[in-house]
Amino acid sequence: MKGVILAGGKGTRFEGEKEKQLKEVGDKKLIDRVLRALKDSALSKVFIAVSDNSPNTWKYCKQNNLNIIETEGESYHKDLKNISKEFNNPFLTAASDIPFITTEEINKLIKEKTKNSLTLITPKFLVPRGFKIDNSIRVKEIESVPCGINIVGKTKENEFKFTTNPLAGININTKQELNLANNIIKLNNQDNQKHKINTQK
Repeated sequence: MKGVILAGGKGTRFEGEKEKQLKEVGDKKLIDRVLRALKDSALSKVFIAVSDNSPNTWKYCKQNNLNIIETEGESYHKDLKNISKEFNNPFLTAASDIPFITTEEINKLIKEKTKNSLTLITPKFLVPRGFKIDNSIRVKEIESVPCGINIVGKTKENEFKFTTNPLAGININTKQELNLANNIIKLNNQDNQKHKINTQK
């Protein structure tokens, strides 16, 4: 199965700045964090979907020899149509602004035995405060948030796969959220450092 990172959107919500996927969380660009999670997964090949809305991302991909696919960049559904012309279903799509998605979660979605489309979701109450939730859905009586990872299947039916990763529902739409994500990285690094010190004792 192939994977595509969607990086051709207009990015109208990031306070006047476009191409938020090139912003850094920790010491890595948002798009690189997503790319690493996909590349380390069971996907056979990973592409970056770019458009006229994302010239700097296009340039960055070219400089780093990344696989590119061109889309209109008008909407998610139009981009899916563009991608479907290039790939046979199923294929995986990932947003370019989800810094905490993991390879493990991607692999769990890939391993699901279904011809239907799949959406990764997390319970709404797990998403850290300060991150705006644009939309939620009720699945199995649980108010849930899409995580920006989907498999476009061979049918029009859609299924949902839960993750309990509290950070999986985070996507970056504002500078404030970018700062919050950087704080999470710092806290995690501090916790990891403390763990190393305790282990060495």
